[in-house]
Amino acid sequence: MFSQKRTLLILIGLFLLSVIVRLPTLNRPLSKHHEFCTAVALRVIQIWDEAGIATCHFNPVMTYPNTADKFINNFASGSGKMVDEGGNYYYVSHPPLAYYLPFAIFKIFRIKPDVLPIELLNLFIHFLCGIGVYLILQLLIPNDSMSSPTRHTSTPLSVTWAPALGGFVAYLFSPGTLWFHSNVYMADILVQLFFIYGVFFALKFETEQRKKWLILLGVSSFLMTYTSWLGVFFCMTVIVLSFWRRDFKQAIVIAACTAAALLLTIFQYSQIAGWDALKQEWFFRFAERSGWSSWNILTGLILIVKNYLTSYLPLIALLSVLMAFFFRQTTQWSNKNLFSLFILLSTVPIVLLHSILSNYSGHDFTTLYGGLFFCVIFGMLVHAASQKRKTKWVAAGMIVFVSLSIAQYYYINRPGEYSVKGNRYADFKDIGKSIAGLSSSDEVIFLKGMKPSPEIIFYAGRNIQQIHDENEAIEFLQKHFLAKGVILKVVENNEVHVKNRITVGF
Repeated sequence: MFSQKRTLLILIGLFLLSVIVRLPTLNRPLSKHHEFCTAVALRVIQIWDEAGIATCHFNPVMTYPNTADKFINNFASGSGKMVDEGGNYYYVSHPPLAYYLPFAIFKIFRIKPDVLPIELLNLFIHFLCGIGVYLILQLLIPNDSMSSPTRHTSTPLSVTWAPALGGFVAYLFSPGTLWFHSNVYMADILVQLFFIYGVFFALKFETEQRKKWLILLGVSSFLMTYTSWLGVFFCMTVIVLSFWRRDFKQAIVIAACTAAALLLTIFQYSQIAGWDALKQEWFFRFAERSGWSSWNILTGLILIVKNYLTSYLPLIALLSVLMAFFFRQTTQWSNKNLFSLFILLSTVPIVLLHSILSNYSGHDFTTLYGGLFFCVIFGMLVHAASQKRKTKWVAAGMIVFVSLSIAQYYYINRPGEYSVKGNRYADFKDIGKSIAGLSSSDEVIFLKGMKPSPEIIFYAGRNIQQIHDENEAIEFLQKHFLAKGVILKVVENNEVHVKNRITVGF
């Protein structure tokens, strides 16, 4: 028991070190590198908190509750169809669980939805994902070489504990996981938690064939699918493998859980504007995210490779060195079937996602999913090196890896007031707060020329209609029987000026 407590304390200590690394970027104004995702999630949660989630029929609404915010489609519906009779737009590109989780936690602990609370939640998700990597490595590597870290400690990384620790550290400190598990929260990030544990439960069921692991695999499949579309690809992979191996019980359980999540999502979202509107929205999103009409295979592959290097360059470099020296040792273990199952479950869903949703895969947060494969393979290569008593070299390599990862993280996500491109992190916040201060709740906010970003909308706490001239503003007010509006413009140094206030009579 003492050794288990000591192990947990060491893992927590390493995680806290990763948090310390990220302190300069935590609670910073939302601005760059996909932080717009966090702004979108917070906007939904913020509106639920203000208007009441039941009032929004438990759907991810993107329209603030003021009358003057209605009928404005700010990054909500791509097809423009997901709007209810009251002029509220909804974002239905993902199932809703990623919004429910933080909303429920904030409600329980009476926390106001804001940047720091959701980043702290994201950090905790990072820790749980790292533990999942650790547990998977304990399954894959023979038990006789995975005993307590309190034994065989004559080397910096003991032969017995190095693999799981190596995978855990790799998942904690890779540049991509450091960033996406802190500053970027969305369904695309939360789904990684259920994906990792889905793989773990599938491996546990393979080794023990106990009902509880099948149930947990079914639960994780439901949660994964109810969070994001990676879950669909994972469940498809498990179902096909189950049929191939004639494990019909597993196939039926996973198919039922997947279908339940999809049907629940369809039922919920079809309440907004009907099934036809939802179908058009999803077809629009699929066409946009698949990129089939404009997809260039070579360009897409280059972008995906670039994204993986951005997220895992130090780890990929260290993996290459270890593969060159210790790959043969990894083929000499007794758990080859389990290892093969891991390879399939950790790669096939991601390959399917990158292939079918090719345009979507251009977003580098999709490389987060590949982190499970990279980090577990790294841990297994560490095990091979440990068997050859090369742990001192592995320890040195891990120190270099962590140092280079932190350096790359800071280069991409530079601390201070300015990004690597010279933009102020506080610009969107300053613009949003200025917009809020220059408008009243009964005025429709019109922004001339500039398209308001999700970050600006979040900080303004208002929907903002982009226009090119005053006539557009007047037409909008008349069309929706709204009386008052204010036309704003962002000028030099990101100052916001009032261009005009307009009133329409009826």
